[in-house]
Amino acid sequence: MILRQDMSHCHGAAFEGTRNVPEEEKRKALGTALFKRCMAEKGWTSRDPAAPKPAPKAPRATST
Repeated sequence: MILRQDMSHCHGAAFEGTRNVPEEEKRKALGTALFKRCMAEKGWTSRDPAAPKPAPKAPRATST
């Protein structure tokens, strides 16, 4: 729930911060940077999309 609230707040802040930038490429880059900085300030980090996913955990032993 808190993640959604933080994301919503940061999306709004990024939108407001880039509202007056006329070039779309610059606006997107600035918006992404503002969003990431806002989320970092709130303690959230994103996983690098190029990084491999962690290996799956071994199944737990069941007692039958």
